[in-house]
Amino acid sequence: QQIINTGFRPGQGGIAGGGIYFALNKKDTNRKAHQKGVILECQVDVGSSKIMKQKEPQLTGEELKRQGFDSVYFPAQYMDVTLNYPEYVIYDPARVKDIQYA
Repeated sequence: QQIINTGFRPGQGGIAGGGIYFALNKKDTNRKAHQKGVILECQVDVGSSKIMKQKEPQLTGEELKRQGFDSVYFPAQYMDVTLNYPEYVIYDPARVKDIQYA
């Protein structure tokens, strides 16, 4: 409920640094979540996405902007790391346009 009320906040780390990570569908959330609970459905403006093929745990939103991108997309099948399902990462919480219970 707190996320719905106040919005998302970037995390502290991950394969693309401290961003907000999104699965592409409800089924994939089970495999991605560190904790189980409620599933939220969101409308996210990913803008221009950098397609990633390897981890960049030091990446920041500022650095991504300098490169001309708004988000990161990990297409699982092209990864050099184990990632079973694709995902998007954003760094600006304002890009989440709608949040509701799935």
